[in-house]
Amino acid sequence: MGDTFTQVMAFLNSRYRAMYTEQGVSVDTIQAVQAINPHMPLDFDQRIRAVQTFSELPQASMLADSNKRVANILAKSEVSVADNVDEALLSESAEQSLYGSVRQAQTAVQPLLEQADYTQVLQTLASLDEPLTQFFDNVMVNSEDAALKNNRLALLKQVRALFLTVADISELQL
Repeated sequence: MGDTFTQVMAFLNSRYRAMYTEQGVSVDTIQAVQAINPHMPLDFDQRIRAVQTFSELPQASMLADSNKRVANILAKSEVSVADNVDEALLSESAEQSLYGSVRQAQTAVQPLLEQADYTQVLQTLASLDEPLTQFFDNVMVNSEDAALKNNRLALLKQVRALFLTVADISELQL
């Protein structure tokens, strides 16, 4: 059964790509949605429309670049990254600010996700633009202190997880 499902999903993904490309949707938008592998056609379409709207935001390019950076940092991590952040270890104001913004975003997007309001989820996540910029400008993720480093990686993992609720915007070429 697993092989059949995989074949069906591969076929659907190729059809989605052809259909949406014909409608003028950019390939990177399609790939961003396909990266999280939604299984329902309506859900896939809602995500495509949300990513298209997100792509027009002034923060979109910076957030796509930041998500690429976050994905790369997490991929290169040599440790298993924790899911939770230890607030007591947030020593820099930029990481405290990002953590506060992430917590607010997590609370705000939960009901939106339940309603599949992906456009509003991404609009909400656009507010992470400034805190992420400040974080990368002022915080050394790969600290010599292993506890600080791991905590910062956990914070970035939470950022990444928020965006992956809709699509992998690191795929966007803006």
